[in-house]
Amino acid sequence: IYNKLKNTEKARFNFTKALELDPNYADANFMMGFIYLDESDALSKILRDMTGKEYQAKGKQMEAKREELYKKAVPYFEKSYAVIPEEQVKNQLIELYKRLKMDDKIKALK
Repeated sequence: IYNKLKNTEKARFNFTKALELDPNYADANFMMGFIYLDESDALSKILRDMTGKEYQAKGKQMEAKREELYKKAVPYFEKSYAVIPEEQVKNQLIELYKRLKMDDKIKALK
């Protein structure tokens, strides 16, 4: 519920606590990955809206931060998929692997 209200820090705290109690809790793993993905999407929007001058000043730094968010999301989606191999999670993993140029991981999922 906190995630839907965009209270990201509270959601992250609660999902972390849930995973401390049960590291195999597929929904909590999925939602933790989704939080990082949501944050990366916000950066993507900022990057799209930047002028050329703004991009020159801070675009590469923001792209690097976005890539780090992708990397943080991956293990949560992988764990969720390992516990409950749902198509939605698989598709999310494939998209993240594409963004991170992890072709070997894409082939392993197909």
